Order: sequence, then C-alpha cells, then structure tokens
Amino acid sequence: MYRLRTATGSYAAKRLNVVDEPWWWDEYHAAARIEQAARVSRPERLPPLVAAIEAEGTTEHWQLHRWCDGHNPADPGDDLADWTGATLAVLHREPAADGPLPPALYPVDAWHEWLDGHDTNFTRQVREHLPTVAAALAHLARPGPALTPVASHRDIKPDNVLLTAAGPVLLDWDGAGPDLAEHELLRSALAMGFEERRAFSRTVAAYHRAGGRPIPPDPALFHGIVEAQLRTAEWLLWRALGHRGDGPADRARSASECLARLRGTAKSLRRIPEWVSWLAGR
Repeated sequence: MYRLRTATGSYAAKRLNVVDEPWWWDEYHAAARIEQAARVSRPERLPPLVAAIEAEGTTEHWQLHRWCDGHNPADPGDDLADWTGATLAVLHREPAADGPLPPALYPVDAWHEWLDGHDTNFTRQVREHLPTVAAALAHLARPGPALTPVASHRDIKPDNVLLTAAGPVLLDWDGAGPDLAEHELLRSALAMGFEERRAFSRTVAAYHRAGGRPIPPDPALFHGIVEAQLRTAEWLLWRALGHRGDGPADRARSASECLARLRGTAKSLRRIPEWVSWLAGR
C-alpha cells in the first residue's frame, strides 16, 4: 500500500497480487460488486477497478481508494463492538452472492500421502498435528442448525478496520464473497473483540439490536472458524511442499504459516465450549 499525494487529494494505491486466470478475475470482480453495493462506512473507491501499468517489461495491477487518516484498533472496546455488530447486520441484509461452494476438505489420509517421502523438521511438526486435523474433521462432521447465506466482506478483523475522526471504516474488500451470516458474525466478534468475552457478547447483542438473526449456543456454529483455519493450512502445506513452484523464501513462509494455522485450529477446538457458554450467557 502506498500513499499518493496530489493536487486533487490524497489516495491509497494498492498493488494487487494477481493470479492471471479466469477464476481469479471472476472472484475479483464479484468482490468489487459487493464492495460497491455495501451500505457501510468504507473508503471511496475510484475507477477503474484495476489499473494495469507496464513497468520494465512486466505488468503490475493496481487499485485506488481515497485516503483515510486513522489507525487500526489495538484493543477491544464497547464502541468498537457496537459498530462491528451493527455493521455486520447491515451487510447481512444483502442477498447471497451466486458462486460455487468451496470444495470439501481433504481427509486426514490425504495429509499422510502429502507428507510421504518428506522428512524435514517442518513435516515432522505437521505429522505431530495430524491428530488435530482428525479432531477438526470430526467436529466439522457434526450436524448443526440451518445457516443463512449472505454476500459479505468475509474478513472483518482489526487489520481491516481504520478508526478515523468520523468513526470506523471497513477496508480491504478484495476477499468479499459468499459467506454464512452466523459464521461471519462469530468469527468477526472474536477477532474484533480480541477473543475477550465482554466484547464478543456485546458484538452479538449489537447485531441482534440492528436486526441480525438470533444465534443459538450451538458448537456447530463455530464450524466456520475451524474450517477456515484447516482449509488455509491445507493450502499452505501444499505450497510449503513445493507444489506451486515457490522459491525457498516463500516455501519457508508458507511452512511457518501452516504450522500457525494448525496451532490455531487446536486452540479453537479447545475454546469452543467456552465460546458456546458466552453465547448462552453462562
């Protein structure tokens, strides 16, 4: 992200990590449509949706928004929780976006196959986490209540919120797309509340006051958190093992992030009973 100061104003220029394949562009343009339709506080996006710039024989892709002065939240607060819940309730009034369902997660046997023939410190650590993978898959197999499809931001967390003089602003809409209202609410309430009970409960209460759906205290409603962590770990393992043609530095980064996601999955599984008790008001 770069700040451009010009005679007409100040702008945020973001260089995109483009995957030049049709599916990537389809998802990018779908996310832009959700951003443009959202009736919440966000930076003004300027045309074109993508600016392609030739530089030294390569093409770089950029997007431009009007600059907002502010800072990311560093701790939970009542006002922030109220804003998060109300913002999600507004976002969840939008109709569900059309799009394919994500593929099923791989069984734990597939993880064993991926690791066969690899004996490094990283792969040994992944093997130690395979019981967590199995426990996560078992948790995700449990039935739960009916869920509500929506078209939403999908990544509301402190890094993507800017506290400005006029109030919070929601940033970084490139990952917007189809989601489930209950999953996004609980994921966002934990992230924006820094996993503290008061902020979590206040976010859920603000969501209800603003017209959001009631959320029963069911462990299955935390499937979205566990699934997202495990799905990301799958992808990072694939990259760390060299299947995307990454260089050594990118593979090492993927390995580190894969282990972090697996540790996060184990932590979520441990804490779900506590989070359910928060929903139940116990």
